[in-house]
Amino acid sequence: MFFFGNSKKAAVPKKPGEAEESQAPRASQKRGAYRAQVEFPVYYGASDRTGVRAAAGNDLSAGGMRLVTDEDIPIGTVCLFRFTLPQKRVETVLVEKEIEIPSSFGPAKKKKVMVPPAPFSEISAHGKIVITFFNVNRRRFTHGVQFTELEEHPSEEIRRFIHLWQLQKLRERR
Repeated sequence: MFFFGNSKKAAVPKKPGEAEESQAPRASQKRGAYRAQVEFPVYYGASDRTGVRAAAGNDLSAGGMRLVTDEDIPIGTVCLFRFTLPQKRVETVLVEKEIEIPSSFGPAKKKKVMVPPAPFSEISAHGKIVITFFNVNRRRFTHGVQFTELEEHPSEEIRRFIHLWQLQKLRERR
């Protein structure tokens, strides 16, 4: 049986001072953070062995990323990841910066200028493999990584990159 039309309940007037109930998030909105669909090189070492291997990172968010590798890493494995976010992907997004112009007649004057974003520094982050599957199209293993021990500076670098990524995508739509 099919039902068409608005299936929402009729609105009930609220009493003055009564808070409205917030709607529950839709099932499709499982993630709490925006994900940047960008691919970049990643080096990782697993806690159960020595050595470092190269992989690709993508689908980056403040809470984790997707890791594409040649090996199947078991769920629950803790890894140390090293990567530098791709500057070239966001260098066209100019950001506002305040500069001081020295004056010989008094205090320096402040001026706002648009400049490319500052380069990203290398990030070291611990993460745990939370999901693993084989990507048939790429013929690679794909792992969902949740960052577990992300210090303040790397976290800010990731957020800064994602913010610039979002700005770039919004400007591309215009």
